[in-house]
Amino acid sequence: MGRAALRALLPVLLLALSAVQACTGGDAPDQGTDSLRIATPEPRFDLGPRGLIYSWASYGVGEQLIKPSPDGAMRPWLLERYDRESPLVWRMRLREGLKFHSGRAVDAEAVVAALRRTAEESGSRDAIATGTLTVTDPLEFTITTDEPDSLVPHDLGALYRHYVVYDVAAADAAGEDQGALVRAGLYTGPFEPVEAREREVVATRFEEYWGDRPAQRELRLAAITDPTARVSAVRNGEVDVAVNPPTTAAALDGTGVTYRRAPIANRGVFAQLNLTAAPFDDPAVRRAFLAGVDYARLTETAGGGVLRPASGLYPAELPFSRETQVPRPDRAELALGEAGWTRAGDGPRTRGGVPLEVSLLYQSGESDHESLGLAVRDQLAPLGFDVELTAVDDVYDSAGWPAGWSVALVTLQLDGSNPTEVLNAYLGDGWANAGKATSPRLAELIAGLRAAERQDEVLGQVQDEVAAGGYGGVLAFQGADLVVGPRHPDFPADPMALLLAPSDEWLDP
Repeated sequence: MGRAALRALLPVLLLALSAVQACTGGDAPDQGTDSLRIATPEPRFDLGPRGLIYSWASYGVGEQLIKPSPDGAMRPWLLERYDRESPLVWRMRLREGLKFHSGRAVDAEAVVAALRRTAEESGSRDAIATGTLTVTDPLEFTITTDEPDSLVPHDLGALYRHYVVYDVAAADAAGEDQGALVRAGLYTGPFEPVEAREREVVATRFEEYWGDRPAQRELRLAAITDPTARVSAVRNGEVDVAVNPPTTAAALDGTGVTYRRAPIANRGVFAQLNLTAAPFDDPAVRRAFLAGVDYARLTETAGGGVLRPASGLYPAELPFSRETQVPRPDRAELALGEAGWTRAGDGPRTRGGVPLEVSLLYQSGESDHESLGLAVRDQLAPLGFDVELTAVDDVYDSAGWPAGWSVALVTLQLDGSNPTEVLNAYLGDGWANAGKATSPRLAELIAGLRAAERQDEVLGQVQDEVAAGGYGGVLAFQGADLVVGPRHPDFPADPMALLLAPSDEWLDP
């Protein structure tokens, strides 16, 4: 299937997500059960607004003002609409009839308080944190930015910032006591927590929910960090849905469980390069490394056949993606030779007596990343690269990495929902760019995304610059996949992992 056909198929794929019938009641078929049980990867639960790594919006408890989509579309969620009145001013209008689980009405004052508190505690420097928020009506407020900023809706919908609407005053009064937080009724989602323990949250259908109410009366969330154990819980009938299963679980499809693949895989296994040390301080070596990988074959030999091939920084289904990762081992070999890397026999290349060694880091226990690393090692050995794999405790914290590392494999959400967040962190001047893999031009392009009226054009330029400089690449894409049991065999996997959010079709104005 060609790229044009894939892009044409995107609206159909997104429309299919309207089958999240567990949360959009009116159109929901009878699932034959009155409860839904989900095994999550959380280490523990905490009903406080900062106590969960992932947004409570993923699990039907909390909600955001705007719902993001992989293609960059931002749909009003708790908002009725949003409008850009001028280059600096955005006006936000809330839906009528919104209520917290406590029964208190949700108004603009409460929403602005939640936005301000989240921005303060996250240390964000986005438009919400740096702009001026002004309540103009009981259901309306404005965001005024210092500079023209077209990404304000993306900030409100960002899955990294977690701008979930909650009752700040009630949260402050409850403190950290989980029982008090349950009684406080902080959130607005279709399910209202009634019990909260470290490993389990029980929620019931919120009968005063503003939208279509869930088909199920009860939701049970289980905290199970081990991905294999989550799948086992589905197979044993303990839960109905396992979030983020290992790719090996795809082999179980049809054995009493169903492997549900997200229609768009937008989590990229990103090869973060270190430009501060040899050999990737040499652009020729970086480009040869990335050109020497056969990305389609990687996903055939690694990840249980569930990982999806990468042809660039973004999934090919998205309208702004560019094909910048084309396997060219012939060019890679020529570039290495021209850069002075020679080879005698089948061993690694050398230059000035120094072998062409690459230290590849991956997260300890991340079997998919390890298998990708092994496949990369085997593919690049014929070109004269000597790739050595090392497991680290935290691949997202460079403080504990060994000196002289060359490449680290990290999972990044690569889509249009908040393009500056990840790009700036790993390819700009952000906190996560431990290898200084950027250029003045690339940093300028990323910074310019906020003011750009045509973001797709700038995103294309970013991708071209990354490829030209060999600043990094995506080895494969992972989806926010699920394993589901026989009680809910059609429960769909959402690309953004918003499992119990209203469907895009429902939210479209």
